[in-house]
Amino acid sequence: MKIFACILLVAFLATACTNHQSNSESKSEQKKENATHQAAVNINKEPVQDTGPWEYFINDKDEYKLYKKKSDGSSITKILDVRHVVSLNVLNNDRILYTTSDDSYKLNEAKTDGTSNQLLSEMDFLGSPYQTHLSSTLSGDSIIFTVVPLRQAAITDKDKKSEDERVQAGTKTFHVDLKGKIINTGPKDYSKEIVSFLPKGKVVSSKVNGSEASAKGDLNKDGIDDIVVIVENPSQTGTSRDIVIYLGLPDGSYKPSIYAKESVLCKICGGKFSDPLEGLSISNGSFVVTVSGGSNEVWTHKYRFQNRDQDWYLIGYTGGDTDTMRPELSKEEDINLITGEFIKKQADTLGKLLESSRGTYDKKELIKLSAFKGYIGQDIVRDKSISPNDEYTFYTKNGTSMYINHLSAEPIKLKSSRDTLGAINWSPDSKYLALDFGTSPLRRGEIYRTSTGDLVKSITYTGTKSLLFSPDGTKLAFTRPDTESRSVKDEFVDGGVYSVHVLDLATNQETVIKQGTPDTDYSLVQWLSNNELSYQKTIYSKKEGKLVEQASVENIQTDINPTVLYVNHKYNFSLAIPVSWAPNYKIEELESGITFTYVPDNKLLGEAHIFNVQLWGSEDEWTQFVNGPVFKRGVPFSKIGVIQGNVFINAGPTENVYKGLGKEETDPAKYLSMIKEAASVARSLTISK
Repeated sequence: MKIFACILLVAFLATACTNHQSNSESKSEQKKENATHQAAVNINKEPVQDTGPWEYFINDKDEYKLYKKKSDGSSITKILDVRHVVSLNVLNNDRILYTTSDDSYKLNEAKTDGTSNQLLSEMDFLGSPYQTHLSSTLSGDSIIFTVVPLRQAAITDKDKKSEDERVQAGTKTFHVDLKGKIINTGPKDYSKEIVSFLPKGKVVSSKVNGSEASAKGDLNKDGIDDIVVIVENPSQTGTSRDIVIYLGLPDGSYKPSIYAKESVLCKICGGKFSDPLEGLSISNGSFVVTVSGGSNEVWTHKYRFQNRDQDWYLIGYTGGDTDTMRPELSKEEDINLITGEFIKKQADTLGKLLESSRGTYDKKELIKLSAFKGYIGQDIVRDKSISPNDEYTFYTKNGTSMYINHLSAEPIKLKSSRDTLGAINWSPDSKYLALDFGTSPLRRGEIYRTSTGDLVKSITYTGTKSLLFSPDGTKLAFTRPDTESRSVKDEFVDGGVYSVHVLDLATNQETVIKQGTPDTDYSLVQWLSNNELSYQKTIYSKKEGKLVEQASVENIQTDINPTVLYVNHKYNFSLAIPVSWAPNYKIEELESGITFTYVPDNKLLGEAHIFNVQLWGSEDEWTQFVNGPVFKRGVPFSKIGVIQGNVFINAGPTENVYKGLGKEETDPAKYLSMIKEAASVARSLTISK
């Protein structure tokens, strides 16, 4: 009896354990199944479809069945009593296309009110919800389904390239008519069609990361993917590359839309980086070409194109420069070419780009892709800067051509060969413009006379912030390194010996105010007045293998060679004459100009000619003379300016009339000094107002 009771107890416990295990397994399977469908829904990113007043969604709280609700969240209504829906698409606000895991992801359809539920196609469109993503759109009389493999994590560039190839190869496009009949299936190998469209000798370009320069996406908003590729002649690395666009058709084929020649910079146009082609992408119905290059200063340009009015146009530009040596000099500008609106950004002391200004340029006619040649077109004005007196405007076109425009005159194109523009500096009186160029700490500057656009002088210096006009605009101070001279610091940093220079803009005379030495650098700080500036003195030494710096700030007078202004009212010009010339000169007006004559202290000596400023003739006459045989043999005069279309020249002496006089005479030395300075005085010719 005890044995029988024990058997019954064991049997009961076994049954209870089995039932409990079965219930646990059932719940576990249910949880697993729910998780599976939740993952599938998340993968497909289509849990909600908003169509006007109703939103259609998959309800994970009711076995993933189809529901709808009002936009405000009210009137939640179950549409179909179908479980485990994975993909949901609403077409024309009256049809629902969906797939479920219960019937192996076959395509079903129903009315949005839940009626007319039926199987549309036996074909398994989705496959595993863990590996693919399904989307569908209505195009004419067919439904287009695109199945894209989900991307897997890629650690190396090689893995990323392999993953790109796997996703591209596994992408399938299906076209189904409204009755569910398959029109065609994928995958579609569009690369073969692309090659068949290309001109002989052209191949698809590569981006700098080695991947193919092509992009796929909807450019004309018809729900069908289009293709953009950049092509080149592999044997012509110095020739600009072409853009080709192919529009997708409902049957899965493609047709050429445009072949834009020389619309992308060449393979060696990126400076130190050589190939500038950084990227090609499609987003928001437009495609973007990104190029970059440079060396210490890296430039980046992004051009956005869009189909408008049955043609392709440049509609947006984002570009700027990143200074790798001095990040605080980095800048960027974003322009909407449709509206003219722009946003400019300037880096802070840490190199972070912050908005510095925004506004609206004058609207210009959009540039067609067919006319685009790899950079911003000539009608796009950039780097606009207005003089302190509001009378002059500096701006660039094409990114390289530079102009000065006076309110009452035609723009003057500056004859500059440099194209990496940095800072724009106006003199306080607006008579001079200093432009900063370069991609390294050692800069080059060009100083222009704003009234004529003439180049006054080219200089070298360090850093844009060390180029400063005096308060009255008559002088320009800067720090210049002598890279040929060895400095104590050169063992630790590059640079040479630093000195402070001052340029007298009237005479074009440059003076070293503080001369550096191997162990001492002098660098500009600021102007204190028209004749005094402060500078930093840095003494270098080595201690225990390390560089030791001892810095202090000092002041110095700069009025070494002051000038007085001579104004000629007949011809409307002025000259800056050194004060040191007085009282040993006189100015006389001639029929076609003026003459400067030396008046000696020794009255027993005769007067001597210093130089003349003379009217030559028109610019056309001067051009003919310059191209003629007489000028080529050499002449004792030179062009110094143009006033109202007339050329003025400087004619100097042909001999030193005091040569050979005794050392006790002071006049020969002063006369010789004035002759040497005469060319600078002549070049100071400025239109007077």
